[in-house]
Amino acid sequence: MFRWSVRHYYRKALDLRKENPGAFHFFKLCRFYSGWRASLRPGASPLEDQRPWITFAAREFLEARLRPSRRVFEYGAGGSTLFFSRLGCQVITVEHDPAWAALTKEALLKNQFSAANLRLCVPEPDPAYEGKDPSDLDSYISSSAEFKGRSFRKYADAIAGFGSFDLVMDDGRARPSCFKSAFPKVAPGGLFLLDDAQRPHYRRIHDHLNAAGWKFHDFSGPTPYHFDFKQTCIWERPPN
Repeated sequence: MFRWSVRHYYRKALDLRKENPGAFHFFKLCRFYSGWRASLRPGASPLEDQRPWITFAAREFLEARLRPSRRVFEYGAGGSTLFFSRLGCQVITVEHDPAWAALTKEALLKNQFSAANLRLCVPEPDPAYEGKDPSDLDSYISSSAEFKGRSFRKYADAIAGFGSFDLVMDDGRARPSCFKSAFPKVAPGGLFLLDDAQRPHYRRIHDHLNAAGWKFHDFSGPTPYHFDFKQTCIWERPPN
């Protein structure tokens, strides 16, 4: 297992460096290996580890930037909910899966993170589903066949009833539409995080934020609980 994991890890790293030479530095690559390998152990869980399912580099960036009392809104509950709670952030989460929401609430209770606000918002039937494009910010649909014919409009718009946030994490369903709802809710100087940002149907999110002049951070690289490397991107809204 050890020799296989080393070869696999560095092969993926070399492939990424060819595609994106500035993705990360070699010393970070070495430092992340042990955590990556440990996350692949049988029974490893983001809830148990209180770890967000984003790249190691992105998590490290957030740990350095977030302070107690920072306001966080996340699409998609899980290890990230516990992670932000452990940092002392004010966390509001919307989740579409009742079973996963229940497991996350159980983990929050077990770790005495009572301040986290987790809201369940299941997708609803969409009679106008056919012909919609999941990359369209106005589609409110998921690209997953599991949710064919379902609308995530209420899920995406769950952020509407709140004020601004220091971080919005877009790691759930219908991410382009969630971005549309979340974009005006990021506070000046705040952060917007898009996970699995390498997916082609998220390109419009990149284009919109880059055109708006938000500072871009690419945290491509190794990810816990996942054999392949992926891309987590964070944009900073200008202070004014």
